[in-house]
Amino acid sequence: MDHFRLRKYRGPEVWARVKEAYVAGEPGPQVAQRYDVGLANLRKKAQREGWTRRGAARASDPLILATQPAVLGAAPTGPAIDLPADPGEAFEAALSRAAAAIAAGRGAEAQSLLRAAETLARLRQESPPDYLPTPQEWAEQEAARDAAWARERRDWREAETLRLQAWAEDHAMKMAHALLSEKGWDFADDFALT
Repeated sequence: MDHFRLRKYRGPEVWARVKEAYVAGEPGPQVAQRYDVGLANLRKKAQREGWTRRGAARASDPLILATQPAVLGAAPTGPAIDLPADPGEAFEAALSRAAAAIAAGRGAEAQSLLRAAETLARLRQESPPDYLPTPQEWAEQEAARDAAWARERRDWREAETLRLQAWAEDHAMKMAHALLSEKGWDFADDFALT
């Protein structure tokens, strides 16, 4: 081979623009082509330096910053965000955050918030049970279910045993008739237990 693969060396200013475009949400292959860098190099550099989209989302999400500052290595900047425990209130909060994300041009975040709002809407429609049993009642219900299952299993075993006994008797009778017939053993081979 007389030729060598061309190596691309890009300066820090190019990588700063690559980082800005990649974190903004532009697809990796498109960024790599636009700035003439290797896609594998882009992904490796993003992973090593921590400017993946996941890292950028964690760093910019005030909810995560407020609830998990030690995980991200950042201190909360404002008051803690109160999360509504009621699915209806959480639904309204998710919708308002999705609207804000759309207005700010963060489509991917808005889409995930809308999916969360859809799930919360389903939760809101499903009503919780009116009555929750006490631990004693729950144990009794479980014991009754287990006993019913054991009865069904026992009944099935008895029915299966009777079915197999009837099949064996029928097969034995056919074999006996075949052996006693004029053809004898030749005819009995048709009834072998194989």
